[in-house]
Amino acid sequence: MNSNNLNSKNVRYKNYLLSMLLLVSYPVLANEFTGSVSALTGQSDNARKATDEKLEERQDEYRVNIGGNYTNSAVKLEADYSASDYRFAKDSQESEQFLEGSSSVLIGKEHHPVDLLITHSRKTLLRSSDEKALVKNQDEREILSLSPTLRANLSSTDSIYITGSVSQISYTHNELFDSTRNGATVGWSHDLSSIQAFKLAAQQIDVEFDNFNGADYTYRRAEIIYGAALRRLTYNLKEGYNETESQLGLNFDGPTYDIALAYKSGLHEITLISSQVITDASLGGANMPSVDGSPSSDGERMDDRLEQIERLNSELRWESIFVCDNCNVFVSIYQRDESYLIADLSAKTRGVAAGFIYRLSKPATISVRTGKNNLTYTGLALGNDYDLRQSSIEYSYKFINGLSLKLFAQQEKRTSDSPDQRYLENYVGGGLEYTF
Repeated sequence: MNSNNLNSKNVRYKNYLLSMLLLVSYPVLANEFTGSVSALTGQSDNARKATDEKLEERQDEYRVNIGGNYTNSAVKLEADYSASDYRFAKDSQESEQFLEGSSSVLIGKEHHPVDLLITHSRKTLLRSSDEKALVKNQDEREILSLSPTLRANLSSTDSIYITGSVSQISYTHNELFDSTRNGATVGWSHDLSSIQAFKLAAQQIDVEFDNFNGADYTYRRAEIIYGAALRRLTYNLKEGYNETESQLGLNFDGPTYDIALAYKSGLHEITLISSQVITDASLGGANMPSVDGSPSSDGERMDDRLEQIERLNSELRWESIFVCDNCNVFVSIYQRDESYLIADLSAKTRGVAAGFIYRLSKPATISVRTGKNNLTYTGLALGNDYDLRQSSIEYSYKFINGLSLKLFAQQEKRTSDSPDQRYLENYVGGGLEYTF
């Protein structure tokens, strides 16, 4: 193993220790602290998600969730992590452990002349977008960032700022996609009122890949930002232009935007997120949560080659309690378009999900969920197109001592033009969870 790989592993271990230190410290420091321990077991009738030669197998999952927050006059801390252990009775896959979640430490306040923000996140991903959602096909991406900020007030409503950024991206299994990012953002902020703000910002980031010579590039972005927090409506709008310049002289550019909108009334809640940006297979979506909560790919690995990607991502979600006093319903529609900027390739994902939760009594609930996901490639073959349908039903009962019981049944059906990508899996099981 060369020195670069050793250094990469050392960084990963240090990042892991940082997340564990934050995790362990929260019970002592937290203003609010929550946690849970659970053990689930289930029986699959197709453990390898195979077209033929199906294997019935018992599968176990042990999970620990912990989170909290702490705030004083100088420091603000937040953390939310989940550690899981998967085991397979007939060795259809090797046992695997994952750590997923995020934390942040803000030293100083946003109105102070100086502050330092440290963020850490870890997310489980499929190694490629057309992979089956098996544990053996998953990787973990870890991002550690340090962002110091200097600001100066020009008036009671105007300020200027400069924010530095140093980030390390590390993968647990595929070190080829490790990268570092160093840069800065300068901006001007104007408070229109106590609930509205306007900003102008410009950013430059130098991106270096540990194991890809010639793939390094510089990213630049300029944007206008407007945000407001009304009684029922909160939104943040960013509009601008971004460009990249690589060491090989390849330049790409285009518009960029980011929309985040949330509306809440007595019965309904509507959320809209949409963005367009140039990214790459190492950074992807920067560890944002998956739409449906399950592992997804986030940047394509084409023959172990890094690609810059222009990504358009959108989701519209509606949630309501209007049906009855004891129930919740939700519907979510989402899409992701990815255009690979060097190779003549693109991928499109379209999905819809819906769910219904009914409270049978104060401690007992039953929930039903269904969803469909379609992935289509164009241009040269990136992978296999497919349609994926998932449905589940779950019954849960909460005892007064923090213990809860779960019983569930799930079905997953995938169709594809590739015969070895088709499968049907039924999974039933149950378990216990203790919340503290």
